[in-house]
Amino acid sequence: MKKSKLKAFAVSAAALALIVSAQPAFAASSVSGSAGGAWTSGSSSIGSSSGSGNTSSGSGSAYVSVEVTYRYYYGLATSPRSVIKSNSGYQPGVSVTASAEYLPAQSIDSTAKHVVKVGNATWTDTSSTTP
Repeated sequence: MKKSKLKAFAVSAAALALIVSAQPAFAASSVSGSAGGAWTSGSSSIGSSSGSGNTSSGSGSAYVSVEVTYRYYYGLATSPRSVIKSNSGYQPGVSVTASAEYLPAQSIDSTAKHVVKVGNATWTDTSSTTP
């Protein structure tokens, strides 16, 4: 009896490992550039129910901002929903996450708009990712 329970447990554990490994991983994309002699970078990522973005600069006096638009389907709906979040400030980097307002969610894409201003120089770029 103990051997059969152990065997059943081993089969269950193997099945669980297969299911977990089949789950989608987070996807990401990145962009880079420069403004006023300082390096700049931005990235976006997407998960099962949220999208994130961040913007960074090598200048300590830069204004940095990021705006994320996360699109997803809710349940069996055929029309996508969007959530927009932003963050900004005079700091080396900022990040923000836009999460689905209704679950279950099926992610479509996540787009981040990046801006870095150093003095009179401005860098803008967009990164986008899908699951």
